[in-house]
Amino acid sequence: MSPVASAGTPPRYRKYISLLVHNQDWERTESFVCICFGQDTIHCAINAKALQLSTRLNPVDTSKEGTDHLYIESPKKADAQSKPREGAGGPSSQFSSAYSLKYDDEVPVYDARGVDFDFHTNIRDLSTMLPRWKGGEVPIGSFIVAGFTMASFMGKAQGMTDKTLHVGNNILWVVICGTPVRSSSDSPS
Repeated sequence: MSPVASAGTPPRYRKYISLLVHNQDWERTESFVCICFGQDTIHCAINAKALQLSTRLNPVDTSKEGTDHLYIESPKKADAQSKPREGAGGPSSQFSSAYSLKYDDEVPVYDARGVDFDFHTNIRDLSTMLPRWKGGEVPIGSFIVAGFTMASFMGKAQGMTDKTLHVGNNILWVVICGTPVRSSSDSPS
């Protein structure tokens, strides 16, 4: 997952993945989340009918001086300063106590294609049982399992005047179970 910029000045960077959820699974998830938070309605990050799971945005330091906040001026600079931290949701700790990953943390992506792996018994052993995905970005249309946490906060939804409960989906890791089959017509000419 590459750093992406959000609109604004200065730009804010994060890593994210979009999930297209089957209708029946979406309804179950929606019901479960509303029950957990004791709400009839909750707002969350959805774009083009896809649920967004992301790292935290980079902090903004408008003064650039005298603070411990990091100001990132470009994705290349963010990549240069990106160092996975052990014990903070980094590569070997997908089940650590980290509640969310920072914008510059590595999001572990594992490859479960062709591996004898049982999610029910091996879920805590992702980093030892599965190889890392070496194909760059997760291909669009892939079948994945994502580990994430949820955080709630009060905010205004677009077009609304009153504050309502929102949930943020914090990505922790991704397991690729299958990728789309490419046909010869998908190849660049």
